This record gives sequence, structure tokens and C-alpha cells, in this order.
Amino acid sequence: MMIIVRELNDACERNDIQHVRKILKAFTINDLNRAEKYEKNTALNIASHHGYHEIVRLLLEHGDLMTKRNQDGSTPFNQTKDEKTKEIFARYQRVLPRFTGDLFEWTVAYREPAIKRPQIRQYLARNHFINGSFTNIARRYVRCYLALEGFPTEEIDQLESIGYTSADEFICAYTSTSRFHKYINRHLATYALTYFDSSFDISTPYSFIYYLLSIVAMILNSIRFRISFTGHVYRDMLMTQEDLYKYVVGSRVLNTAFLSTSKNRTVAEIFAGIQEYETSSKQDSTHVNVLCIYKIRNRTTAYDIEQLSNIQAESEVLVFPFSAFHATHVQKTPSGSVEIDLDECEEEQWSDDDDDA
Repeated sequence: MMIIVRELNDACERNDIQHVRKILKAFTINDLNRAEKYEKNTALNIASHHGYHEIVRLLLEHGDLMTKRNQDGSTPFNQTKDEKTKEIFARYQRVLPRFTGDLFEWTVAYREPAIKRPQIRQYLARNHFINGSFTNIARRYVRCYLALEGFPTEEIDQLESIGYTSADEFICAYTSTSRFHKYINRHLATYALTYFDSSFDISTPYSFIYYLLSIVAMILNSIRFRISFTGHVYRDMLMTQEDLYKYVVGSRVLNTAFLSTSKNRTVAEIFAGIQEYETSSKQDSTHVNVLCIYKIRNRTTAYDIEQLSNIQAESEVLVFPFSAFHATHVQKTPSGSVEIDLDECEEEQWSDDDDDA
């Protein structure tokens, strides 16, 4: 494999697009990444440095990492010397913003999120959600509801080829280069909490939300004893100045969707750098980059999916929906970005007899 990696690097140096395409068709990006770490330079760094746009695009589409560094410590994005190459990185990051996002898109303020969390998790542990066929429910969600929303046919075909009909496959598909994760998270953020609300809108298709929550419940039930994670993880957020002013120490939130985070701070920081370039290139002064540092305490909150991910070197930890956090520290950095420390709330006890819904 070392010989193949050197052959790939040489092809990138020569801007030999056809040979690069041939190697990428023959080997997975994870195989190439494992061997490439012993080299002084990486294929993506080489192509970025020379401004070979088509090779940069091919490598990114194949799943190569924007976060990799060569032995000098430079990332591919840092190596870019022309605006077109930078725009390719920015465009790719827009399509796959799993490690970046709008904090308020996926979170809501709650007076007692630590009580809401166990309430919802107890509901999801009921037989009603976990005793069905994951295969049938996942297929129904993808082939019916995603298709009706205009999820591209070619991306549904891609999901079919990857597989998504078991809990592990579904997580792998979530980390793929499609927009699958964006649809899932938008559905969760829009509909999930209303299901547990007494004012539930009966005009919303019940079966749609049932399938969605069943998928979450079954994945939780499948992986909770295998790959749970505690510790610190990182995620970049793009926030408006107005939202940032509201985010003070002591604020408490409940995430309503999956949050992709990384054990590796550098992964989040590099995605943040690309996002910062895109914002500055549009002369957008209304947004600020925020690095969120989550401290995970409970063993049923986040899961280390590195071995299940399509791109293992991202060191991904997936924070599950309905997890409660409070801000313990907010700090502006010399570069103008902001860091927010979010500590997971301690578990609160809740039972069916409690009135607080």
C-alpha cells in the first residue's frame, strides 16, 4: 500500500488526473489514509499547493480529509494559493457541514433540560419504539419520506449501495458524502420535540415522526453498551452576533438533533478555518465562528463512531438528540472567534408520575 500511496502522490505532483482517478477507484480512502500517514506529504496537500483543481475535487469527493496535515504541520487548505482552490474547499464544506453548523438550528433553550432529557429517553426505550424491524422502518423513511421531500434519486441510490438497513449501516450512511445527515437533522429539529408536547399538531403525519424516532431509539438500543464515550469533544458553529449576545454563562440548552463532534480539536478548527474564509470572502460581518467544547459526562449521551464512520480519521463522536448542556465559560479569542465551554447537565430523575412534560 505504501507503493500505491507514493504512486498517488507522484500522479498528483504531475497533475495526472486519469491516474489519480484510477487509483481512487481501486482503493478506499481509509486504506490510503492509513498508509499515507508515514509519508512526508499527502496527496491533497500536493494538489492544493499546486492548484490542481480537478484533483482536489476528486480527492474530496472520494472522502479525503481537509483536516490532514503533512509533516510540516500544514493542512491542505493552508497550502492553497489561489481563490478557486479555496472555493472548492468551501463548496465541499457547505455540502458536508457535519462538524460545523448554526448552534441555534439544532438546539433549544430549556428551563430544565436535565429533566426533559430522561423523560424523552424513557419514552424512546419503550417497546413501541424498539421492537419493530429496523430494516423496514429505515427503508420506509428513506424511500418514502426522503423521496417525497426531494432527496435526490442519485443520493438514494448511493445510500442503497452503502447500506442503511441496520443501526451500524445507518450511522455509516450518516457520515457519508451525501446530504443524508442534513435531512435527518432537519426532520428531528422540526418535529421531534413536538411529538412529546401535549399540543402535538395532528396535521403532522404521525407515521413519519414515528419512523424517525424509532430509528433514533433503535440505534440507541443497539450501540449503547458498545461504543459510549465520555470526555471532551469539539464542534464549530456559525452564529449571528445577536445569538451570541444571548449565549451567556449559565444558559441551558437541549439539542434536538444529532451533533457531529470530534475527539480531535484540530478537526473542528480546520473546518472553522474554511468556514471563516467563506464568511470573510463574502464580507459577512454579521456572523462569528464559535468553537464549542462539550464535556460529556453520561455514558448514554455520546458514542464514539470512528470505526463505523466512512472517514475514520475525523475521530467522530456522535452526540445523540435530547442531550442537555449548560454554558460554563464564554471567551473571545485574539483572532475574533469565540470559544464556549458546554458542560453536560447532571442526570435528573424522572418518572411517569411527574407532571413536568
